[in-house]
Amino acid sequence: MPTPGVTLVKTFTYRGLPEEWANTYAMTTAPSTPALWRTAIDGLIAQEKTLYSNRVTIIKAYCYADLTAAVTYVYDLSLFAGVVPGTFSGSAGAATPGDVAGWVRWDTGRRSSRGKPVYLRKYFHDVEVNGAPNQDQVTSTQLTAYNAFGTALLSALGGGFALADPATGALPPGPRASSSFATTRTLERRGKRP
Repeated sequence: MPTPGVTLVKTFTYRGLPEEWANTYAMTTAPSTPALWRTAIDGLIAQEKTLYSNRVTIIKAYCYADLTAAVTYVYDLSLFAGVVPGTFSGSAGAATPGDVAGWVRWDTGRRSSRGKPVYLRKYFHDVEVNGAPNQDQVTSTQLTAYNAFGTALLSALGGGFALADPATGALPPGPRASSSFATTRTLERRGKRP
C-alpha cells in the first residue's frame, strides 16, 4: 500500500554559509489535487514554524503520493506566498551551533524483533538551551513548543491529513514525547580534520 508524504526543506546559516536540511513526514492519506497538497503543506508549515526562531526559513516542500516513488508535486514557497521564517520567540536560553538538535517522537505501537518499542522520531535544529550547569537541556519554552507540535501533528496537517507511521501508513497510536536534552545531528557542511 503506498504511503504518501511531504518533505519540508529548511535553510539557515551554518559555519558562515547557507545550509539546507529537511524532515519527511508520512501522511495517512494522499491529497488528490495540487490545491489539497497546498492545504496539507500549509497546515504542516503552520505547525513546524513554531519550533524555530527567525534564523530558520522554510523554503520548499516535496510531495509524494508514495514515499518510495518519484516526487509528485514541488511546492517552492518563493513562487507562492513566500518563504516562511520561524516564529519561535525563545526565552532566556542560549542559541546552539547549527548541528545541535532537539527531537520529537511518536510511539508507533510496533515492537522490534527484540521486543523494544519502535518510534517515529523527527529532529529539529535551531535549539535553545539553558545556561550552565544545565547547558545540555532544551529550554522549557522550546520543549513546550516541541510537545505542542507533537500533539498537533496527530490531527493537524491541514485538510484532514495527519501524520502516519511510514511502515504501516496508519496514525501512530502511542503518545508523543520530546527530549529535554539537546543532541547532535550532522549537517553536510562539516569541517575537515587536519
